[in-house]
Amino acid sequence: MKTYLDNVELGTGATTLAAALIVAGEEAQRLERVIVEIHADGSPPPEPHLTNPPDTDPYAKELRFLTAEPRALVRTTLFDAADLLAETGEKQQQAAEMIQTGDMQDALALLGEIISEWEMIRQAVDNGCAMIGEPADTSLQRAAGPDGGDLTDGLSAHLNEVKRSLNVQDWSALADSLAFDLDEQAQLWRSALTNLAQSIHLPNHSE
Repeated sequence: MKTYLDNVELGTGATTLAAALIVAGEEAQRLERVIVEIHADGSPPPEPHLTNPPDTDPYAKELRFLTAEPRALVRTTLFDAADLLAETGEKQQQAAEMIQTGDMQDALALLGEIISEWEMIRQAVDNGCAMIGEPADTSLQRAAGPDGGDLTDGLSAHLNEVKRSLNVQDWSALADSLAFDLDEQAQLWRSALTNLAQSIHLPNHSE
């Protein structure tokens, strides 16, 4: 089995996926890069194979690991998260209008998407900052500036209010939270994520 890290063949003799994952991971770490994609004979391996590699030997004819420079990856991820927040903000307004007009089924379906997107954004910040060795809360707060308030606690409080209103079926309060409180959060977080991404300086050798 031929194993490549980007365009460089790793002449290690690894023939199983588990062995190749170890070798490629060590080489990526040595180069101060992170693996972002894996292709086995041109296709991504099934997710279960990555968490519990099979004993198939050889696993494939060709295994390719694609890498990225960590800071460049995190920078792009944060910009993407900021763009996603623009869409999330629009969904929040749509859900609020649906609630006000009594279209509860569609509103609740959209609300599920909204909460999931907020969780994805918070996870992107936590994982990204951890990847480049920066404290997430401190970095985010610094990017928010003095007028940003406590972003993490503020978002948690407003999301908890959304869930409370939902549980007690206080539809008026739920609509207000979506239209005003979470709308403000979306604007604050989008600005902070953009500032944070712009503050990440890339090394000269990055792609």
